[in-house]
Amino acid sequence: MSERRATIDRMRPALKPGLLAVWRNRSTVQIGVDPRRAIALTGMGGAAVLLGLLDGSRDLAQIVAAAAEFGISAEAAHRIITLLAAGGAVCDFPATAYRAMPHGLRTRLTPELATAALAHGDGDGGARILARRQSACIRVDG
Repeated sequence: MSERRATIDRMRPALKPGLLAVWRNRSTVQIGVDPRRAIALTGMGGAAVLLGLLDGSRDLAQIVAAAAEFGISAEAAHRIITLLAAGGAVCDFPATAYRAMPHGLRTRLTPELATAALAHGDGDGGARILARRQSACIRVDG
């Protein structure tokens, strides 16, 4: 098992917020519109529902099980998620960090953290940015 596959197996995959899924034709989907971040996958016609499952609410095993209910094989689901992760379109949804935040703060920070994760290329849904902010200290003199 490759290191990338082992990492994906431990994550709660989510399409990075802010990356729009655009269908080029019946079987090709492009994730993202910015040429620096966009990736296109072909042969997705039968597996389109898998994209909707990538919202960070399930771990990989749960996604594969849900995809199987729609007739998507485990191999196909793993392959699609691996390709999306390799292309930088999937992040590991930071569910623990988000649950620890009060609802109002989470609502306010979610778009900003998603934007920061896209801008910096992080695959953690903004968790690194959040950790840096929480450890920061500002001192005002005068």
